[in-house]
Amino acid sequence: MHSLLAGRGRAALLTLALSLALPGSALFAADPGAAALQDSERAVLEARVREVRELLTTLDELQNHLAGLAETTLNHADAAPTLDERRRYERLYTETSARLGELQATRAGIEGQLNLLETQLETAAGER
Repeated sequence: MHSLLAGRGRAALLTLALSLALPGSALFAADPGAAALQDSERAVLEARVREVRELLTTLDELQNHLAGLAETTLNHADAAPTLDERRRYERLYTETSARLGELQATRAGIEGQLNLLETQLETAAGER
């Protein structure tokens, strides 16, 4: 499930990045006199931003699920009847915690970039 969501996230971000490269889109142009972002282009960008926001909600759900799995795994480790079983659960807990940390870092990075994009879109809209 993690790789599926990561793939969807990359696809959504790639779509968003490609939509920024639309011909005539001057949102991020170095030339301050460049043409303003067209309404249709802005609508596409805003739709992509909403899609990525929805993806962040899905990532939150995955994060909560992983946290629950980690806690359950730790409980199983505590209740393990043998040392080998305990070690197996502890390794699983360690791996689950590592994936949870990666997910949190990825989500924070996506949200930071998305906030920056939203600020730039608002700034471009205010310059009209």
